[in-house]
Amino acid sequence: MTSQDDLAKGLTRDLFEVSSDEGIIRERYDPLNEVQRSVITDRGMNSHYKVQALLSACAHGTLDSVSKTTASLIIVDYQLEALNEGSMFTSATTSYTFSEYTGSHRVGSEAASSPAVLAYGPFEYMAELRQSTANERNKNSQELQINPQVNGISAASITFGHESESTHEQKYFERGRAGRHFSNGRAQTVWWNLVYNKSQKLSITPKFRVAMLVERKSDSKFQAVFRDCSP
Repeated sequence: MTSQDDLAKGLTRDLFEVSSDEGIIRERYDPLNEVQRSVITDRGMNSHYKVQALLSACAHGTLDSVSKTTASLIIVDYQLEALNEGSMFTSATTSYTFSEYTGSHRVGSEAASSPAVLAYGPFEYMAELRQSTANERNKNSQELQINPQVNGISAASITFGHESESTHEQKYFERGRAGRHFSNGRAQTVWWNLVYNKSQKLSITPKFRVAMLVERKSDSKFQAVFRDCSP
């Protein structure tokens, strides 16, 4: 069975095409119909913050020729642009929650699809992206005070001071994370999060791609709820 490591390294599988309505990716604001479309979301027409999520690929087939486990590979491309000088996306979080199809074309006798996220990419582990460096300066001050006494009488105090300064190179990164949420032992939600390089004030990566390998228990329809990115 395909593992998370397999998806991260790349894999080759025989995929068998089926009709495009087997997997449904809905637009957030305008669900005109239940056809799988290439535009998941496109917002910011009248804003300086532009957000797009485009369905790059959605292939339905089986994981392998032995188990015949039904699965879907979904790839989405994101583009986040802040047009004003000095403006930026400081973070972005997006997620997909998969569930049984609940539309008007549901057939009561169909076997449940029970979709679950088997693997995802990128960011199986927290990643540090787009490294930058800066010179950090540290200053240390030390002070020693002596109060001598002569025949029990305190003399004037004497203070010795020393100050040192050191410089080192500090690395900074944009941070990328991802994960899944489980319900009844099956991963129904997958999420990604990007956080900007705070120290260097560099915006998050404007273009990135995510992939989901969704296992299904039947060829019945399924659906996904998409949650948008935020500046």
